[in-house]
Amino acid sequence: MRNLKSITLISTGHWLAANLPLVILVGLTLNGLAVTVAGAFKDADGPSLLLGLSPFQLATVLAAVALIARGAQHLPRSAWAETFAVILALVPSSAVSWGALALYAAYLAFRTRDVQRIGALLFTGLAATSLWSAVAMNWLATPITSFEALMVANLMSFIVPDVSWSGNVVGPTGGFKLILLPACASADLVPKAILALAALLALFGGALDRRFLKLAGITAVLLVLGNWLRLAGMAISAEHYALIHGPVGANLFDLFQTVLIVVAAYFLIDEAEDPGHA
Repeated sequence: MRNLKSITLISTGHWLAANLPLVILVGLTLNGLAVTVAGAFKDADGPSLLLGLSPFQLATVLAAVALIARGAQHLPRSAWAETFAVILALVPSSAVSWGALALYAAYLAFRTRDVQRIGALLFTGLAATSLWSAVAMNWLATPITSFEALMVANLMSFIVPDVSWSGNVVGPTGGFKLILLPACASADLVPKAILALAALLALFGGALDRRFLKLAGITAVLLVLGNWLRLAGMAISAEHYALIHGPVGANLFDLFQTVLIVVAAYFLIDEAEDPGHA
């Protein structure tokens, strides 16, 4: 029994040594996502099934890991790059973790080829879209949330007779008001969705061609409209907000996002396998 444990530990040690770059990539990703998961548990209504994580982020991570693991060679090793990434991973900041992931994944993409390069580039894209959410969206919060709140107000006007809007605050005049935060904005969702679509396409052998750009645009429009309708429903009343923002509404919106991206990827992959399809 003791020998079996020793063999298992040795095998695990060999695997970790051979796959340390992939372990670092996944570790930096988990460190970056930890803040989101922790915040989901602090929500008064409890976490959603995905623990507050975006299905687009999960799809990108799974595709990136699968592509790297599919490669015939181990990822290149570099003591200084690995040490630098691990040190930054110890910093208690999601933004620092995403920055470290972007740099380390870009370095690996430069040193690899074929599917492993695509996997590393997906990790780079994941870090870039996460930095957009964590940093850039906060810098641009006022114009983005104000514009989207105006769009939500316009949608609400079809079902609510009198709607008021001021900056990022929207709701029935004299009634409940919704404060639109950067994390709720469609501008936060779309980059992650496009990256996830590219990830699924790369995983199943599709091409980033004109058809991808066309379907990515359609997907983005549907996602934006779906999110604005969701926000409009939340802004009607406190009861609507509790239902749509709570676990039930959050899980349904996650399902909508998942179905949207899977269907879009299916059409792209199906067309790639059938070149004669119009």
